[in-house]
Amino acid sequence: MQVESIHLTGLACARFGAAAGSSLVVCDWHNIESDLMQRYSKREPSLPRQIYAQKTARQLRAWERRATRDFDAHVVVSERDRERLQELGPTSSISVIENGVDSTHYSDQAIEAAHRPGWLSANAPAPMAVSRRIGK
Repeated sequence: MQVESIHLTGLACARFGAAAGSSLVVCDWHNIESDLMQRYSKREPSLPRQIYAQKTARQLRAWERRATRDFDAHVVVSERDRERLQELGPTSSISVIENGVDSTHYSDQAIEAAHRPGWLSANAPAPMAVSRRIGK
């Protein structure tokens, strides 16, 4: 079976990219983790924690830099994240797809209807998640 593309979510899944073979590999970045860790280190009052967070930020940055080369494309949730990732991988293909919620879907009437007794009928769609373990 030939897989056309593989969508990995976050750096924690980065190690699976190597198994992609000739498939297109897209990494979905929910955050630029090194940026978050660096900001944490600046607000942390404890000096040992500051030092540890700065070290962790450097390690994450190196991992993120490598990921910009290892993946074919990247998806981030904000322009700020795109800029940060572009600094790490200037030639990377990066798209911004912002998070969003259709607030009209969550109107007062919809919320009230959802909490009526018996709102979940036998015909209502049930939430479902499907996953498959890759490797050993």
